[in-house]
Amino acid sequence: MNSALALASLPVPAPGRRLTLLEAFLGRYRPTTARTYAGHLRALCGHIRAIAWPDCPDSSAAVDYLTGLQRGQACELVAMIRRAELETHSATYAKGLLSTVRGVVETACELGLIDWTLPVKLFRVQTPDLTLSTRGPGRAAVTAMFRHTATSARDTALLALMAIEGLRRAEALSLDLAHIDEAGCRLHLLGKGKVARDWFAISGRTMEAILAWVQERGDTPGALFPGRGGRGRLTGAAVWYLVRRVGATVGAVARPHGLRHTAITTAIDLRGELEAQQLSRHTDLRMLRRYDDSRHERRRDIARLVSNAY
Repeated sequence: MNSALALASLPVPAPGRRLTLLEAFLGRYRPTTARTYAGHLRALCGHIRAIAWPDCPDSSAAVDYLTGLQRGQACELVAMIRRAELETHSATYAKGLLSTVRGVVETACELGLIDWTLPVKLFRVQTPDLTLSTRGPGRAAVTAMFRHTATSARDTALLALMAIEGLRRAEALSLDLAHIDEAGCRLHLLGKGKVARDWFAISGRTMEAILAWVQERGDTPGALFPGRGGRGRLTGAAVWYLVRRVGATVGAVARPHGLRHTAITTAIDLRGELEAQQLSRHTDLRMLRRYDDSRHERRRDIARLVSNAY
């Protein structure tokens, strides 16, 4: 009997614990992160439909199915999903989906719903070098982008938050008017993976840009960067297109995260990795080093010095 038939022959688990398990898993994360993981679980449902259970109704039932298997069967199922993902999606997306699957299984184990977890080797996926995937447009391009946005207070404020303060796009867009402390020159920021906001000092230039935008925006409470017509919140897609457009105007390929990357590498060049960590807010210096565009060039220079010593 082949793998798909072996899995399909298993009885469909009765519902009843799906809400407890999913709420326990998704409830650990911020809403934006939980939405991403919920998308991964919908993809898991699609895989289960294709492999073993064509009538799987939703991601909740898919989670029940996965955690209703024996450990060996679950390993086989995840290995098939891993192979299918790497054939059809990027390694980065496959790694994210598999990480979500592992998190669900670990949560089920913690809740006493199962007594097993999956081996780590199932989740090893070689992803592209982050140095290449996050490379920024560089200081000269960012300088030109600031000149281009000088006539737009909103765009200048957004650019300052990402290219000077090193904020992620979602962090900048999560800011409300109430999160600005003009007197203390700081922001009440909700960082990546955090459930509570912390105060972060910012540069005077960034605060000036924010205040110039607030003067144009008005003092209505709510999102610092409202959406179209002043309603809701500016979307991440809108910021992505804005940065791409401004970058193209000055002859550069730019993305929001690339602006953060340029801020971090500039800080490394000016003050070194330890002090740049205050800007990047990375807890692990190894991650910070991966943002350094010139790292490979430095290695080549060092190797050249060694070769000259022989």
